[in-house]
Amino acid sequence: NMDPAVNILRCLLRSLPASPPRDLHDTWLKCAHCNALLYQPSTLGDGSSLCLSCVDKAHRKKKTKTLLDGSDLHFGKAENKILSEITTACAPKLHEAARVRHESNSFFREKKYEEARNGYTKAIDLYSCDAVVWSNRSAASICLEEYGTALSDSETACRLLLEQGAHQRTASSPLLLKCLARRAHCKQSLVVVAKNLAKKDREGKGEGEAEGEGE
Repeated sequence: NMDPAVNILRCLLRSLPASPPRDLHDTWLKCAHCNALLYQPSTLGDGSSLCLSCVDKAHRKKKTKTLLDGSDLHFGKAENKILSEITTACAPKLHEAARVRHESNSFFREKKYEEARNGYTKAIDLYSCDAVVWSNRSAASICLEEYGTALSDSETACRLLLEQGAHQRTASSPLLLKCLARRAHCKQSLVVVAKNLAKKDREGKGEGEAEGEGE
């Protein structure tokens, strides 16, 4: 029976400091798949921890199973309750930011882009160093055709990824490539919008001049 051990662990968790160390997110609160804050963490057989919703995506990406995968032993099938309690106790704001991000992802999938963006903004207010949230808010703004805001968010996401991965091979990061693609799309869209506005302005002036000549 593990109940006594779990209760002892919970008592120890309550004694932990409320403020996490500065590098807590970069060390063990980051999902090994999506690179964002862990939410409903699940631990695989190789010891890596992922958001529970990321496990199937990670398995599809690997394509082949290994002994360390642990899926046959039901690793990655449920939430790691102990790690979840540690996360909540050590970094409650980070945990809440991750929860809000996942909730906002649901809004995005339902094409409720305004609600999704508002949620991402709330997550950023709670924890502003998660590049994934900035990238997601950029995507929501693109869907709302607010390219200026989307451009700013995509550039912030790129900067955070480069800063946090300065000692790693970040240049090939799928998330970084995605953010760069969004940045390029926003710049191109802003050029198109500017050209369309200039064209409408010229047409409006032309119509005004024609009406003046008719008088």
